[in-house]
Amino acid sequence: MELDMDLNQTNLTLLPYEQNIVIKDITQKISIIELMGQLLKKLQLTLSCFEKKELYRFDAQVGETLCQIRAYKIYCLASHSTPQFLETIGKLKSDVSHGIKKLSIQAEHYQNLLKSHKSQRPESVRAPITLADFFSELDCIIPLSDDALFLFISHFLCHYHLVDDDNIPMAIDFPALSSELSVSRSFAKKIGHFYQKRLSELSCDFIFQLVKELPNSHELESILPLLHHQSDEGRMVLPCYCVTEIIVLHMIEKEANLVLLVNVATKNTRKQSALFLRGSKQQQNFELINEEQQNDQPCMVMYGSSMPLATYLIEHTLKKIISMGIKEVILSNNAAHPQYSGITLSAYRDNPYATLISQQRDSLTIHEISIAQQRASLLIRMKQLADKTGCTSNNPTLFILKHIFCNTVNAYKKSVSIKLFNTTAYTTPDMPPMAFQTQYELIY
Repeated sequence: MELDMDLNQTNLTLLPYEQNIVIKDITQKISIIELMGQLLKKLQLTLSCFEKKELYRFDAQVGETLCQIRAYKIYCLASHSTPQFLETIGKLKSDVSHGIKKLSIQAEHYQNLLKSHKSQRPESVRAPITLADFFSELDCIIPLSDDALFLFISHFLCHYHLVDDDNIPMAIDFPALSSELSVSRSFAKKIGHFYQKRLSELSCDFIFQLVKELPNSHELESILPLLHHQSDEGRMVLPCYCVTEIIVLHMIEKEANLVLLVNVATKNTRKQSALFLRGSKQQQNFELINEEQQNDQPCMVMYGSSMPLATYLIEHTLKKIISMGIKEVILSNNAAHPQYSGITLSAYRDNPYATLISQQRDSLTIHEISIAQQRASLLIRMKQLADKTGCTSNNPTLFILKHIFCNTVNAYKKSVSIKLFNTTAYTTPDMPPMAFQTQYELIY
């Protein structure tokens, strides 16, 4: 995967405004300076966390069900970072640091001017000016690539997310956002939704890039734009199964690292297992490997639960997950999942290909209809497989995939071993999936 080195925008992209809006007076100028200063500090922290491989800090809450896109994008950025890309990150950190200092000086300067009488303020301070021209005059225009913007928004939305009992992001903590940025609650919602919308656009762009890199993906590539829709609050989305299929196939092609966290619960026992895997082009699936070879390498983390009928079936459950095929377990899960979230696309939620044919047949070519029919049938078969094997809410006995994020391998090492096939399984007491610095059981 090629990393985006093009500087397509500037730090003005961080503001939820058009660049040609007019800043009318000194108080607005002070507010804009202070807000940009806060956002640049957030960007500085973002880059620092990425350099330190604190990848779990990029688990954004976007308001749809495509966490796998953000996880894999972060994985790709962390695992395929070239010296040139890291050099670009280093330069950006330097530019941001200088920008923060400039804005701090300017904020103090404008605060002093505010204390003086209006007639004593320079005309340049009193005159209305566009946002772009204002920051140009402040000499605080910092070029940003799409990848840098992706990192920033992911980190920002992760920092302000609210989580459920499994530490899975569920919503944005707008009161905290409002307090930390010193903005109103309504503006906090505006900037939060602005970032969610922008990240959804970047996420879809990433999937369109990935599908082009897959071998023999012409049919999937041709129908993907027909499934690209605007969901609630203007967020751009793609269907869950299709997205997961593209990511899983790309992970296999690139031999990506994967940790499958399985929270196993029976009436009397709760344990969490970690299967450490890597994509295998030869097997066209994922294979178990020794995590000691990986150290602090990035990995995709797929977390879920299993509810076998009895305690003695726990080891059997882990064996069954492996024998069924990790790829099949993941894909059947996301086939059973609603394909779109929200109200706007509710008609496409169950089988978007069938809906596409029924609602847009007249605008489709014969070839597109044929592909859509094949995909509709495939989705139905995978849903049936999920229900039969125990990957649905109606039958949760094998594995229910709940969340996908990115982390490093060494967050999931250690403990007591048991035998599983010809590999070793490590077991520890149950714990939430995002307690990153604690021990997990590991199977490799």
